[in-house]
Amino acid sequence: MIEVFLFGIVLCLIPITLAGLFVATYLQYRRDLKTHLSVAQVLSTLWFGSLAGLLIEINRFFPDALTFPFLILVIAVGQGEKD
Repeated sequence: MIEVFLFGIVLCLIPITLAGLFVATYLQYRRDLKTHLSVAQVLSTLWFGSLAGLLIEINRFFPDALTFPFLILVIAVGQGEKD
């Protein structure tokens, strides 16, 4: 990054110097972002968030299996009383 700045000063090319600084800053930002996204806390938050969303959607289309035995028992008891 310093080399880009010095090169621009030597040749009196201020716009090129600024462009070089922006490019160097952007590349450093990409490296930092990549490092940040690889942190276990971020990845685990994304994983558990997506897993929770998946389980919510599954539960919406297929209601809780624990209610089925109870409902079958209620239906069977109700049918037995009619006989």
